[in-house]
Parts: sequence; C-alpha cells; structure tokens
Amino acid sequence: MRIASLWYDFRSDYTLPFHGIGMEAFEGTEHFQLYMVSPLMKNFDAMTYLRKYRKNVGTRKSILRIITDAALGLQYLHNRHPPVVHSGMKGDNILITDSGGAVLGGFGLTKALESAENSDLPRAVMTGKSESQRWMVRNTA
Repeated sequence: MRIASLWYDFRSDYTLPFHGIGMEAFEGTEHFQLYMVSPLMKNFDAMTYLRKYRKNVGTRKSILRIITDAALGLQYLHNRHPPVVHSGMKGDNILITDSGGAVLGGFGLTKALESAENSDLPRAVMTGKSESQRWMVRNTA
C-alpha cells in the first residue's frame, strides 16, 4: 500500500498514470490478491519497442526521445518533496506510449527519501531483494 499511496501522488507526463487498486478473490478460499491498475501500454517497454523497430529509419530519433522522457521522469521524481528514488531503473521499466514517448513505471522498489539525522543529505532505505539489483549502483544493491 505504501507504493500505491506514493504512486497515486505522481502528476507528470513522464510517469505512468495510477488508476487505482483492484482485488481478485480466489474462488473457494479466503485468499485474495491486490494489484495496482494503470493504463495498458500497447507498445510495451523500451527494450521490446526498440528491438521491434530497430531497423526503422527514425530509430535514433526514437531512442533520443525515450532517453529524454525517462530523464525528465527521473527529474520529476528527484525534485519532489521529499525526493523520490526509483531504484528499479532499467529498460523494462520505461514504458512506451501510443505516441512513442516514454513514461516511467515499475515503482515496486521506489522509495521516498528520509532526512538522515545530523545531516543535510537525504538517505534511502532499501529493503528486500530484486532482479533489478543488477541494474543498481553497487552501494545500493
């Protein structure tokens, strides 16, 4: 729920919109699964998109737009108060819109920074393991 409440507040053209939380009950049991709802990105993620269109004439222009949009998404997150660290940045978490632009998704490891005591520098606390760790800088993985 922490991730949902953080993601809910994002208001940027460069972050994947959050539509809400859904719940699926498993028939015949008391078990259920919660999930977060966002728009379907028909162009999938940056890796899939660029693999599919790599031979097209405008691919270099597309790559530049995707990188720029992703950077603007990170800038938006880092400029929030408190700043937000994505912590899972990789091509699979950069989703491609219908117009060929990029939005950041994959907020599962996202953390809001907390002020460290006796310091002007913010700190982040990473919890759990993730396949995204291979993409993280060494001191946060």
